[in-house]
Amino acid sequence: MDKPFSLALGRRHVAFSFRHCDRTLDRHRSLLRSCALERVGVGAGAYVWSYISHDEHERETGILTGEAVADSLITTQALKYAFGRERPIADQGRLDFFKGGNSFPSNHAAAAWSAATVIAHEYPGFITQTLAYGLATAVSASVVLGKDHSPSDALVGSAIGWLIGRQIYRAHHDPDLGGATVGDLPGKEVRRGERDRQDMGSPFVPLDSWVYSTFERLAALRYVSSAILGLKPWTR
Repeated sequence: MDKPFSLALGRRHVAFSFRHCDRTLDRHRSLLRSCALERVGVGAGAYVWSYISHDEHERETGILTGEAVADSLITTQALKYAFGRERPIADQGRLDFFKGGNSFPSNHAAAAWSAATVIAHEYPGFITQTLAYGLATAVSASVVLGKDHSPSDALVGSAIGWLIGRQIYRAHHDPDLGGATVGDLPGKEVRRGERDRQDMGSPFVPLDSWVYSTFERLAALRYVSSAILGLKPWTR
């Protein structure tokens, strides 16, 4: 094989590789836009449909989803400005902070996870949660595969979105409409009407408890200004 032909073949291979890479990135970006639009569409659709179906639960879902997405976008935009991280395609993928970039964190991942968290809490069924969190995961993966963000950008953005969505639901959800009950800490989420027996204490202090003698002693020594000794057992 002569040298000119080899060079021409090499150039064609490189050009094909770049075109293939560009098509792959375009597919990931298209998936990202589709999932992002789906998130906005679900919230807006639930809000509009609630006026037709007169369903207050759907109306709340639409409102809280929109609020969570807006809050997550505001938060991530502020962090982008503060950290100024470069995108993976800039400066040979150095991903330096404070360089005037806008990569960290991913606002697409934050918006997707904030919407998914609200929807998954409003309708805490297995299928709904799987679809909501599955699509949010697809968005996070797409921003990385599409070279728009690094994995850490997507991870932090997803965490921000989850926290904002959970807090929006916890602060504004009407328990009478159904949905999941959110506790103060992760892992303490229970369905409405259920109680964890490990968190349930005794409804009263037993008569043979050491507490009574201790308080009587403290009252006698005047460390306690007042004591109601006649009411036993003491209830919580």
